[in-house]
Amino acid sequence: MAGLCAVLEYNFFPHRANEGYHDTPGRGGSTNLSFTYERMKDLPPLPSEGAVTYDQVWENYTYFLKQVVPVAAANRIRLSVHPNDPPPAISRGSGQILNSLSDWKRLIETVNSPWSGLTYDCGVTRELGEDPIAVCAYFGSRDRINQVHFRNVKLTKPRETYVEVFNDEGDNDMFAVMRELVRHKYKRLIMPEHPRGLDNDKGQNNGGYTGWVYNVGYARAMLQTALMMEQGKRW
Repeated sequence: MAGLCAVLEYNFFPHRANEGYHDTPGRGGSTNLSFTYERMKDLPPLPSEGAVTYDQVWENYTYFLKQVVPVAAANRIRLSVHPNDPPPAISRGSGQILNSLSDWKRLIETVNSPWSGLTYDCGVTRELGEDPIAVCAYFGSRDRINQVHFRNVKLTKPRETYVEVFNDEGDNDMFAVMRELVRHKYKRLIMPEHPRGLDNDKGQNNGGYTGWVYNVGYARAMLQTALMMEQGKRW
């Protein structure tokens, strides 16, 4: 596995539960993104999509992995599936896979190869009600983290009710997450995604420039400090 390789991130779900998202006020006049499953849990399947069961999706996904992973390995491309986000069990009548830790483990066991891994999203991990540090250790020790999404949430009910917040005010210990990545010598992309919408960014999509600057600066500070601690340096 030495040397450079490409990473390809993808999703695998019948319908993303976007209808459960809504904006809520954040600190300092910012905008947070909340998810409330009650807002969309009774929505019917879309005619263009229909509805499929959880087992049917897994059957399709297993076929996909067995066909695609050998090709990815031959071309030195690490596949990185993003876990289902938002992660309710049912979305528009369809069963959703990759919305539990057991499903994430099933993913890497279906085709046991470092070329088939996941995007470790510590925000989604918390949305499931799981411990991001333990989850990072499990997949990091097996070299199955092919991309990282670095963000924080406040959880009310696993899979159903939470709010995406600034990285320094959620339920996750973001420095502990970064330290765990450093311990496992993770060297690929860390995406400080889902920036909050600030006053400077009104009218922009996906948080805007000021929110991105905040997230990148925060993640870089966490990474630099974690690397210094791993090397035994003092400051």
